[in-house]
Amino acid sequence: MEAATNGAAVAPQKNSVIRLIWGSLLISFFGMIHVNFLTLGSLAGISFLVLFALAYFFGMKKDSKVDLKRFHYKTASILSFLLPISAFIYGIMFTNNAMQSATDEIGRAGAATGGAIGSTLIVVLSFIFGLSFGIAFYLMSKKY
Repeated sequence: MEAATNGAAVAPQKNSVIRLIWGSLLISFFGMIHVNFLTLGSLAGISFLVLFALAYFFGMKKDSKVDLKRFHYKTASILSFLLPISAFIYGIMFTNNAMQSATDEIGRAGAATGGAIGSTLIVVLSFIFGLSFGIAFYLMSKKY
C-alpha cells in the first residue's frame, strides 16, 4: 500500500499528463495556424496565440489527468456555446470585405444581400452545432 503513495508511483502519472498537454497543444496549434490563414493575420489570429499560451499555462497547473480532462471539456463546452457569436462576427467581416471589393452600387447591394443570407445560415448552423456540442462537452466534464 505504501508503494503506491511514494514519489516513484506518482511520476508516471505526471509524465502522462505532460504528454496529454503536449498533444492537446499540438492540435490547438494546428487549429490556430488554420484560423490565422483564414483571418490573414488580424487580431482574431493573435487572440488564438493568447488562448494557446493560456491553455499551456493552465494545463501545466493541473496535477492529474482527470483534472486536465475536466478542464479541457469545460473549456470546449464554453467555446462551443460561443461558436454562434464568432460565426456572427466572421459573417460581418466577410460581408464587409465583399462590399468593399464591389465596384458599383449594384455590386455592393448584391454583396450585402448575399452576406446577410450567408451569415444568417452560418449563424443558425453554428448555433445548432454549438449548442449540441456544448451540452455534450458539459456532460462529459461532469462525468470525470
